[in-house]
Amino acid sequence: MTTRKAFTPDEWETLLVAPMSAGMYVLLINLNVMGFIKSAKALNDAISAVSERSDNTELLRDILADYQNKELMKQFAPDLYDADPELFKEDILERMQDAVDILQEKATAEESRQIRQWIFDLVLTTARATRDGGFLGIGSVRLNDQEKSMLADIGGILDIETDLGPE
Repeated sequence: MTTRKAFTPDEWETLLVAPMSAGMYVLLINLNVMGFIKSAKALNDAISAVSERSDNTELLRDILADYQNKELMKQFAPDLYDADPELFKEDILERMQDAVDILQEKATAEESRQIRQWIFDLVLTTARATRDGGFLGIGSVRLNDQEKSMLADIGGILDIETDLGPE
């Protein structure tokens, strides 16, 4: 069983930043105020929901414990105000790949799979928090083409099957 102690401080930071960065990727797509708020709430709720599960590996529990430390997480929060969205997205994908590489090197296969799936589920839940198009919800879709593309990119890096399910 892998714990936080198996990682250097830089590796641990990479593991903490990857899920948050992936969620921020979705927030960049939903740049309208209501979309941003709904997506941010969905991201926070999804993190909280996973914390309550009893089947989490010790490594995921360690990561989630640090997510409860708001002061620590503020240190790692990206500055979206000055970020070029395209460069920020590239940086996010690089961070995701770095996290996957670290997991493959130091975590067990099960721990790696659980954390990679958790990150993808966070992104999917966040992306589905808003609806696009239509009028009063009629004819709208849960995932727009940008979000589907983003999910495919992140799913590819995480080596997760990206079955997006029904709209």
